[in-house]
Amino acid sequence: MNSIVVSGRITRDGDVYTKDDFKVYKSSVAVQREYKDKAKNDYITDFIDFSAFGNTATYLEKYAKKGDLIIIQGKLYFDEFTKDGEIRKKAYIRVDSANIVPTEKKDKQSSLQEIEKDSDFTDDTINVNDEDIPF
Repeated sequence: MNSIVVSGRITRDGDVYTKDDFKVYKSSVAVQREYKDKAKNDYITDFIDFSAFGNTATYLEKYAKKGDLIIIQGKLYFDEFTKDGEIRKKAYIRVDSANIVPTEKKDKQSSLQEIEKDSDFTDDTINVNDEDIPF
């Protein structure tokens, strides 16, 4: 089975064109690994190209922009090409579905902080026992 799911930030605005009556959207995503490089004491980031077609390409063209957090599900493919007389392979994801993860805008966040400053809201924790739950 060939299936891959990644989440990360879009590294550049996508290139859009039409091929064989299908809209094509190409870009790349920066995916941070879950562990740090011991020598550099920093996370390693992989940059993965992806291609979307049809309705998914239209969705990404309309809503996706550089820096957006995105979840991509698709299949891993390899293109083979010759450069300087040497055969090379390049991996990319052929997208089946993509979802842009909504993030709070800075201006909305600062407005929320102002509201919290002006209110008497307190964040008290309530402890609930299992016996108090009716189901």
